[in-house]
Amino acid sequence: LASRFNGVRSIVLAVQRQPGSNAVAINQRILEMLPELRERIPAAIKVRVLFDRSESIRAAIDDVQQSLLQSVLLVVGVVVLFLGFTTTALIPALAIAVSLIGTFAVMAVLGFSLDNLSLMALTLSVGFVVDDAVVMVETIARLQEEGLDRRTAALRGAEEIGPTIVSMTISLMAVFLPILLMGGLLGRLFREFAITLSVAIAFSGLVGLTLTPMLSARFQQAPGGSRVPAERKASLPPKAGGGGFQGQGLGGLLRRGQRGIERLIAAFNLQFERLSRTYARSLDQALRHPRPTQTLSLLLVGLSLVFFLLIPKGFIPDVDTGQITVSTQAAEGTSFTTMAKLHERLSRKVLDHPAVEGVNSTIGQGGPNPSASSGRLFVKLKPRAQRRQSAQEVVKDLRRTVNAVPGLRGFARLPAAVNIGGTSSRAKYQFSLQTPELTDLVRLAATLQRSLREIPGILELNNDLLAANPQLDLRIDRDRAAALGVSVADVQAALAASYGEGQISQILRGDGQYPVLGGVVAADQGSSSDLDKLAIRSRSGALVPLSSLTQVAESAGLVAVNHTDQLPSVNFSFNLAPGQSLDRVSQEIRRRAEPLLPPGSSLDFQGDARVFAQSLGGMGWLLLVSVLVIYAVLGILYEDPIHPLTVLTSLPPAAVGGLAMLILFNAELNIYGFIGLILLIGL
Repeated sequence: LASRFNGVRSIVLAVQRQPGSNAVAINQRILEMLPELRERIPAAIKVRVLFDRSESIRAAIDDVQQSLLQSVLLVVGVVVLFLGFTTTALIPALAIAVSLIGTFAVMAVLGFSLDNLSLMALTLSVGFVVDDAVVMVETIARLQEEGLDRRTAALRGAEEIGPTIVSMTISLMAVFLPILLMGGLLGRLFREFAITLSVAIAFSGLVGLTLTPMLSARFQQAPGGSRVPAERKASLPPKAGGGGFQGQGLGGLLRRGQRGIERLIAAFNLQFERLSRTYARSLDQALRHPRPTQTLSLLLVGLSLVFFLLIPKGFIPDVDTGQITVSTQAAEGTSFTTMAKLHERLSRKVLDHPAVEGVNSTIGQGGPNPSASSGRLFVKLKPRAQRRQSAQEVVKDLRRTVNAVPGLRGFARLPAAVNIGGTSSRAKYQFSLQTPELTDLVRLAATLQRSLREIPGILELNNDLLAANPQLDLRIDRDRAAALGVSVADVQAALAASYGEGQISQILRGDGQYPVLGGVVAADQGSSSDLDKLAIRSRSGALVPLSSLTQVAESAGLVAVNHTDQLPSVNFSFNLAPGQSLDRVSQEIRRRAEPLLPPGSSLDFQGDARVFAQSLGGMGWLLLVSVLVIYAVLGILYEDPIHPLTVLTSLPPAAVGGLAMLILFNAELNIYGFIGLILLIGL
């Protein structure tokens, strides 16, 4: 193997963290050690960070934290619009904070980490945890309007609304029970998400039954009781203040801000009253004419099923981690020297892209490269703030660039957001073809490659069966070799010593150890005629030319043969064009492959495609089980088999709305979309 970083010879050292360790902390320790390492090594050696995984982790955590803060502020803002700009609006906000703090404590006890999934659960939980507090505060406010004092209203409100909060909490937690019981990779992936969200909901119910009524009994203001109307405040003269904005001090600014907020709340309440009256009229019409309403409900059920079947389905979307990998393949039999020149030209072209910061090139057989005619580029992008394009857009550009070097074919892709497994490949999705006979495998691989290229939406289809590798077949004249005193073993030993580059000695010096490799110089390894220069020493000590003992024939053969389940196999990989569905392309691959497969052969998806196929069948059942669990929980709480069905009639319109938004924004229904549908059931 040989590596170059931005055209300079390099050695890549990869550090892999242990399971359960903190990736950000480990990266920080390594960065702290680099200055000391630079002092110890020779000045001619430069140490650079090729890829720092903690950068994308920190960026993702910061984004989710901002989303969490924005969610809290939006929820508090909505509460202020409905309850007014008083201490009453702060009670639900405090309930959010206490519920999240309690959730953090349970996460610490369970050994959970703050990753993207757990923070996503906390962000989504904000909308759930505020419900209990809002319901409690609204109930107490209604009782205060009826003339009860704060303490009595809080006690009676907790007594009235307590069973409702319990039913809401249990129902929401029951929605995530199927996720907790889900097996396989997705079960392990989303178990922490489901537990975190369930714990937050449980704390919200506990806070809604305890802390919220206690705070309401002490601080909740009666609606309109202690607030001065906006018209009255507008007529009040401003208090004296010195030197502030427009002659007012800080107190004046605060009063003006409060008056503005109160006017906004008054305007919102006016529009909300109009909306309420419109809703009341439409509800009255629906109750007077039940048949059209029922027909509309049935149409929504059918429409939700149609949307679910038609919407493109995917697995885990790509993310921008600041890196791109490019796999390259030259003509089989390309020499190491030629491959190095091709990669040097390609590296310069990729480095010219304005979004690229560095390129590390690796050629030679070994590691990620299946043969000497293959290579790999690791492309480091500039920080997101310093480039106009996303990583997905850069990949589009590089797909043209990496195929602009004659004699070299390139495959650019984003690294997987979650490493599912499977074999190392040039594209994101993989499937393998197995046959009992190797000759059938070679024939089928070529036929299937031509057929699948015609599928719309499939990009960069390739396979790892290198069946046209040029090779030399040496046929030994055994009788002549025996007459000259040369054995077959002597011929094998001579060829191994000439072209095997075996270590024959070692030089020990104070500055290191240097292996001594024996073999023919690279200049004499270019053609089959170079074999005529070899001679083998016979038992009598004479040198016998190799050409006098052998006949050389050129042919093509396999570089290597993969095996899957003990059968010869070939691995295909492919990418999808933008807007294409993995579900549709996978079905088309199977449809075209089945007529071509002989008895005993099989086609199986690997990696992301395999887990997607397994999860796609389970997701429909997961949604159904979630609905049944909700029905059972509501049936127990209401002690009636019909009322839960009444509640569940809200699911089809919700599903239509959610799926319609995905279709409107040309988005696929991926694993996060399925989680969103489950959340809709809970809502």
